[in-house]
Amino acid sequence: MKKTILAALFISLGFGAFAQKLAHVDRQAILLQMPAMKGVQADMETAKKSFEGEYVVMQKEHDDKVAEYETKSKMAVSAGGWPEAIRQSKAQAIADLEQNMMDFQQTANDELQQVQDSLLKPLVAEFDAAVAKLAKAGGYTYIFDQGAGNLVYMGGEDLGDKLKAELKIPATAPTAPTNK
Repeated sequence: MKKTILAALFISLGFGAFAQKLAHVDRQAILLQMPAMKGVQADMETAKKSFEGEYVVMQKEHDDKVAEYETKSKMAVSAGGWPEAIRQSKAQAIADLEQNMMDFQQTANDELQQVQDSLLKPLVAEFDAAVAKLAKAGGYTYIFDQGAGNLVYMGGEDLGDKLKAELKIPATAPTAPTNK
């Protein structure tokens, strides 16, 4: 009898030890609502515009060279057109410019990604600290990011509102459904 009671006690304690408290949150949605995100978006827009401005200059130069090439390469040398050597040189210059433009686009995209990562790093750290604080205070074993698309079942508690309060994100008024 004692063995049965003892076994039941160990089994119930064992299952209690494995009980886990779960929660979920949409990380991206919360990050987008953080007040500092407006500054990040403004800084990203400024960086993007500077790259776009430079690209417009390169595109204009390209268009001008192509127009000149098309005009001069069709003309006879006696009428002011280019001899074959100059035509080949100009064609190569246009090809080089096109390659430079593609390289510039790739470099600009890489740099914009680096700028975005550096601007978001403090926000992500603040988010992660708030999640850790709520997880510890609420006794959560796991908190899933439902926005990452790896959530199969949305059980547990949604910590979105608690995180918004922790991160001092102003509450938004619920939107009324629209009748179509």
